[in-house]
Amino acid sequence: MRICIFSHPRTGSTFLHNYLVNFYDCIGYREIFANDTVVNDEKYKLLNAENYVVKFMAHHFLIYDFDKIPWFKFDKIYITERKNLADSCASQYVMISMDKNNQQPEPFTIKNDWFIDWIKNYKLFQELKIKLTKNYKITENLYYEDIISSEKFLNYKNFKKSQIDYANCCTNYKDIQKKINKIFFDNSVKLV
Repeated sequence: MRICIFSHPRTGSTFLHNYLVNFYDCIGYREIFANDTVVNDEKYKLLNAENYVVKFMAHHFLIYDFDKIPWFKFDKIYITERKNLADSCASQYVMISMDKNNQQPEPFTIKNDWFIDWIKNYKLFQELKIKLTKNYKITENLYYEDIISSEKFLNYKNFKKSQIDYANCCTNYKDIQKKINKIFFDNSVKLV
């Protein structure tokens, strides 16, 4: 069995990866392209193995060639994202720039240049997701909000539900929410 998780950050994909590796008792390749600044062709060879779960983040394909992945070899491709994009943005901001212990952080403000990069990465995720779902019928979308409320996952031993209320700790949350809505639902908006 070969399973792929294609994800946007902070969507429960690491939890899902660990759950599937444990459930199927197989090899786990978690973010094999992470932290690479140049292409390492040897990493593509890992995908010739049998019985594994691999996790890719969309932004890895800023460096690696999306079309070099043997997508057709996967038995299943899970695509993970969040329904609430403002929470997605704030969660990633906290993970990258603040304390990572899932405790309520001190109030913070998402900087505009960081937000623009987040939007660009989310747009890349959406473009690649469309490509995957159009070309491969073995895809299934899973949303963070559904993963964290699923009975199947709640009983799994390593499940840790985040208790962070981003709307109350991000000082510009409503502004971020408005910008996201405008960017994704108003075609006249251009990113600088």
